[in-house]
Amino acid sequence: MEHRQSIQLLHKALAREPSQAFWCKQLGVSRSALAVAKMRGRLSPSIAGNLARLLAEPELEQWVAIAGLEAEPDSYGKAKILQTIEQRASEEWRKRSLPNLHRTLRRAIIVGGATPIAQYRTLH
Repeated sequence: MEHRQSIQLLHKALAREPSQAFWCKQLGVSRSALAVAKMRGRLSPSIAGNLARLLAEPELEQWVAIAGLEAEPDSYGKAKILQTIEQRASEEWRKRSLPNLHRTLRRAIIVGGATPIAQYRTLH
């Protein structure tokens, strides 16, 4: 299983707004802070948390934990914690997504006309 990395938040932010200067201003950090993070391939916990907040990521605390763990030396304990974070994030995603899918399909059946899947596709 591939673990999430804090640098993925920076890539996501730069995909949304390509200006690194913009994100430095939003985060209140110097340009060198993000340049060093890119070079190291990881964010500090505070930058990761604030980027997650600015990107409206639902798992802000997990991103902070991931960034903190990335600074730790590799160990069995670190690997188990990262694995647990990923499992919990996956479970939370399912809890949020499945009820919405069921509600949408139920709405599509009630509306009628098209098949539920075709109606689902038109709603999203």
